[in-house]
Amino acid sequence: MTRVYLFTDVFTYNWGWASFDALIAFCKAHRIDGVQLKVYELTQGEWYAHLGGATKVIGYLRNHGLDVLPYGYFYGVTSNELTYAWSALTAYGKFCMNCEDTWNNNPSFARTLRNALANHPGELWISTWADPKTQGWLTNIAILDDIVAVWQPEEYGDNLIDLRLSEFPPVRGRILPTYSINPAVTVSRMLVADGISIWEYADALGNVTLLDAMIAHLQPQRTPPPMLWFQYPIGVPFGDPNYDVALNGSHDLTLLAFPNVPVTALVSGVISSITSPPWGKQVGVHLDIPVAAHGWMSYLHLSAVNPSLSVGNHVSRGDLVGWVGGANTEGQYLGTTNPTGVNFLNTPEMSSQVQVGIALMDGPEYGVGSGWSVWPPIDTTLDPSSLLRSINYIRDAFETEWTAIMPSAMTQSGIASVAWLDYQHGNFRGPALTSEISTNKKGRPLTDWGGSPIILQVTPRGRYEYNRSSGVAAFIPYR
Repeated sequence: MTRVYLFTDVFTYNWGWASFDALIAFCKAHRIDGVQLKVYELTQGEWYAHLGGATKVIGYLRNHGLDVLPYGYFYGVTSNELTYAWSALTAYGKFCMNCEDTWNNNPSFARTLRNALANHPGELWISTWADPKTQGWLTNIAILDDIVAVWQPEEYGDNLIDLRLSEFPPVRGRILPTYSINPAVTVSRMLVADGISIWEYADALGNVTLLDAMIAHLQPQRTPPPMLWFQYPIGVPFGDPNYDVALNGSHDLTLLAFPNVPVTALVSGVISSITSPPWGKQVGVHLDIPVAAHGWMSYLHLSAVNPSLSVGNHVSRGDLVGWVGGANTEGQYLGTTNPTGVNFLNTPEMSSQVQVGIALMDGPEYGVGSGWSVWPPIDTTLDPSSLLRSINYIRDAFETEWTAIMPSAMTQSGIASVAWLDYQHGNFRGPALTSEISTNKKGRPLTDWGGSPIILQVTPRGRYEYNRSSGVAAFIPYR
């Protein structure tokens, strides 16, 4: 399977843990396997001393499920640079040297590096030009070929893809290109092989639509990560004047969720509106209990609304409202659809990417009518961030309690989703006492009384049964 790395560039130098947490969430949201993290430059030495060192940062990212390829920029082959390269290969198992213009037409650097890193531990990666003939790198590549595991030609634009294909020589190691979001490469020209990298994080944040298209092209067989819609990173922050300029700032907050992920109610209330403005299907809710003194909220940029809902229905926290939308082309939905079979397409000026929005309101419908807030000034009490944080805290508490006895218990399965719904409704059945069980003691598939295959999971108050045919889970209490 193709592995995708995201370069992080130089701005991570002064990052704190919160910034790394945001990077982790972004990568998981967009199916990115790992990051190429800058950890060294001759002028500063190793980075992240303020966080306990690069080793601690790399360990933190790896412990959160991301692969890490540490890299540094190398001006040449000073003793400090050579010593660091060897120590990084030893410490991290793989290390990328970014070598560019000072190495052009300079085979003496390549020979010194070849001699210094002969029989080196780990995997040595080299990130360099896509046009080695033009840049005077053909001799360097020939000298270094037998110590380099991976070459990363920097294919920043279609013209450089052409040059790499015509100029880069055959090598013993793998060629895993680095593609660019800015300037953008044509997605269909990207190599579908066993790994690539993308330059770079800041550009990816600014064009997630192109990023998702790249990932879908490279990994068409992959499913979205097991995340709930409110666990994805923020796309458009509330009140940002750079968005919804005609409205003097963004009245909602959006999350960069995977297309057609189910959207569930954050709080309970009565449906006050179901409408289809150019920015997507949306649902207004008259809240049972006001949030920050505001009595309504809306879910917007939906691909479709739960067809069982109508104005006047009551929804409880955790009930299905609709599915993530926001796309303005069918291709942005990445081959997904909601159960209605129809994806709503936003007009480009209303939504440029897949996302889902939430907003607090003082009236029944977002964007129009009684209670719609006209700015300036920005009404900061309408910021739904605190509501989002509160539901994430509740989710964290559920996962902690659900896995208290069985740490390996799945938290995103069909059974866990019903246990989570029960938790939100105040009917928590207790922590999982077993893993999910699909076979009996003889190794035969478990079935219910009707012969349908099932999965069981036991709790202190009873058991959950997941019907594998219908995809429905139910709780059966002890008698």
